[in-house]
Amino acid sequence: MNTETITTRLNQVQALAINGLSQRHEALLLAFVEYLMRFEVLEDGETTAQMSKYELHLRTGLSIPQVTRTIADLVDRGFLVRTQLEKKSGEKALTML
Repeated sequence: MNTETITTRLNQVQALAINGLSQRHEALLLAFVEYLMRFEVLEDGETTAQMSKYELHLRTGLSIPQVTRTIADLVDRGFLVRTQLEKKSGEKALTML
């Protein structure tokens, strides 16, 4: 991911507070963007990355139920898109954000 893309995404996340999102929304989105930047998860042009609720809990300090509710709220508002991966027998299905 190039620096321009990262800067653009960070600016978009910072602008979200103006759109009535709470600190927990901002904390979750910033943690997600930081994760993308630190681990260079996305190549240019990619739009989907995988991150667990537990990872978001550790990075934000929000409880797992708060992370779950915040993700659901951000999906409802159109800030995140959530796609369920195929569930295999005996394994948990992962969610792509």
